[in-house]
Amino acid sequence: MKKINKELVTWVSMLGIFIILYFIGGIPFSIGIGLFSIFIYKELIDLKLSHNKIPFLVVAIGLICLLNIMYQNFDGYSLYLGFSYQSICMTLVLLLLPTLLDKKYQSKDAFYMIGMVILLGVFFNGVILLESFNKYLLLYLILIALVGDLFAWFIGKLIGKHKLSKNISPNKTVEGAIGGVVMASIVCATYYIIVIGTESILTTIVMSVVLAIIAQVGDLLFSKIKRENDLKDFESILPIKGGILDYIDSFVILIISYIWLIKFF
Repeated sequence: MKKINKELVTWVSMLGIFIILYFIGGIPFSIGIGLFSIFIYKELIDLKLSHNKIPFLVVAIGLICLLNIMYQNFDGYSLYLGFSYQSICMTLVLLLLPTLLDKKYQSKDAFYMIGMVILLGVFFNGVILLESFNKYLLLYLILIALVGDLFAWFIGKLIGKHKLSKNISPNKTVEGAIGGVVMASIVCATYYIIVIGTESILTTIVMSVVLAIIAQVGDLLFSKIKRENDLKDFESILPIKGGILDYIDSFVILIISYIWLIKFF
């Protein structure tokens, strides 16, 4: 009972803090996202089979590179302009060079660190830029991931019979995935039209369907990472079941994909 209470208090506290920061916006929101990124960073550092043990100095350098990418181009309009190559070059150089100084830190570990830092950096940078540009657009993307996950689980439990990917995520079903995509598309397209506004309802519907599919794929991608590391859940230093990534995995790929697809919509 105490464990359940700790988990409940942790999630309620985190949700409350996020909601407060979301409505405050600006620098407080960005600082909160930066602190939140450290927990996610540690969860991926703690994976045992994707890489060898990473030296503490390299972990510290990786965190600096992550924060540097995150806080590039604070202006929301940078969503359309992109960010500087300097942060990527800095990451490449600083995470590759230590392989010459430490025999235990191999090139494959360096490339894991580079990929992981860029992935998280672009994701969190996108979250900050979207909040700066239009926080209701950020909420639209959050709803796509949330509604899609909720209905995929509910419909899968209710009528799911066909496994979506037995080797990657045996609990997910085709029926659940389709239900999640359909409900996320309906709910979120409606939200977008009413709250944000659109010049083309058809474009909004198509965009919502595409993003809802991507959210389901993102969930599978992180499930595959867990299976490759013989994990059922990501490990977290917080008193919660599983890691934070278990709850936002579809949102990570969703944000990154939206930044890529925004020119087409």
